[in-house]
Amino acid sequence: MTKSRKQCQSGDVCEPRTLTEAVYCCLHHSGVDVVDVAKEMRVRPGYLQDAANSDRDEVQFQARMLPQLMAVTGNVKPLQWLCREMSGVFVALPDASPAHDDVYRGLCDAIEEMGQSSSAVKKALLDDEVSEQEADVVDVEIDEAVAALLRVKAAVRNKVQRPRPQMVGTR
Repeated sequence: MTKSRKQCQSGDVCEPRTLTEAVYCCLHHSGVDVVDVAKEMRVRPGYLQDAANSDRDEVQFQARMLPQLMAVTGNVKPLQWLCREMSGVFVALPDASPAHDDVYRGLCDAIEEMGQSSSAVKKALLDDEVSEQEADVVDVEIDEAVAALLRVKAAVRNKVQRPRPQMVGTR
C-alpha cells in the first residue's frame, strides 16, 4: 500500500489489502483535511483517525458511513476494495454527454487496454505456470479494459436525445 498522498495521486496508486487500508487511503490521500471530513460527517476526527489505523483493531469504521466518506473525499477506494473482494470491479460511469471525439477517444483507450490485457495474459501463460503476481497483473489489466468499455457504453447512452418536457398551458 502506498503511504503518501503524493505517491497515491501521481500514478503509484494505493492497492489496499484491507478495508481499513482503503479507508486510510480515502481519508489521508484525498487532499481533504481530516478535520474538515469529520466536520462534514459529524463525527470526531479522532474516530476517523482510529478507524483508519490498521493497528487499532478495536475500532471499526461503520459501513453505513462509507458512502458519506467517499462523497466528502471524492475517493472511492473503499468501494473499489469491496468490489475486488467480491470478485467484481467498480466502474464510475460518466454522467455527462461527451463530445463525439471524446467518445471515440474513449473507445481507442478501451482497445489499448484490451491490448495490454492480451499482453498480460500471454506473459502469464508463457511458462505454463501462472504465479499469484502474474494473476494479479492480469486481474488489473482486464478490470481496466472492462471499465474503459463500460465508460464508452455509458457515454454513448448519455448521448441519446431525450424529449423535452412540455410546459403546461403553453402553445
